[in-house]
Amino acid sequence: LSNLASVPCTATLIVSTGSDEDDAIVTAAFCSHPCHYKAELVLQRQNQGKRIAMGHALRAVARRYKDEFNSVTLFMDGDSYLEPNTLKKSLPFFTTFKDLGALTTNEVAFINTRSSWYKDWFNLKFGQRHILFQSHSLSNKVLTLTGRFSMFRTCIVTEPEFIQQMEHDILSHWA
Repeated sequence: LSNLASVPCTATLIVSTGSDEDDAIVTAAFCSHPCHYKAELVLQRQNQGKRIAMGHALRAVARRYKDEFNSVTLFMDGDSYLEPNTLKKSLPFFTTFKDLGALTTNEVAFINTRSSWYKDWFNLKFGQRHILFQSHSLSNKVLTLTGRFSMFRTCIVTEPEFIQQMEHDILSHWA
């Protein structure tokens, strides 16, 4: 919501929750934020896993925004944190590059703990993610767009084939 203050647009936040308690916490946080007037909050109850929740959210987006070419859909984990002006710096790529379908960023983990071991583990995990996933957005090397924070043209992610692939995105190990 803080990032919305720096861009000339509004947003629809679709948040998948697992309980009435989660709904209350998300709603209270949303309503207390100074920029909540720039967004609509939509809560969805989903406790069948992240992939199914993403599929349900994309169907909700499709009902509202499927035909809006300049609409952008963001995927963001609940524990992700956007640096100030992330949207202001990222969204213009979609108007500058008309053939850009998606964008992702490298991320660092912010761990609110005093445990240096835990912080080091997360830093290693994210470093490995950057190498393995090739999250080099505009270098034409993107192999994986992570769910932690990715931006897509809405007309792409609302296609039924995309939604089905998102819901059934699994890795099968050969062994």
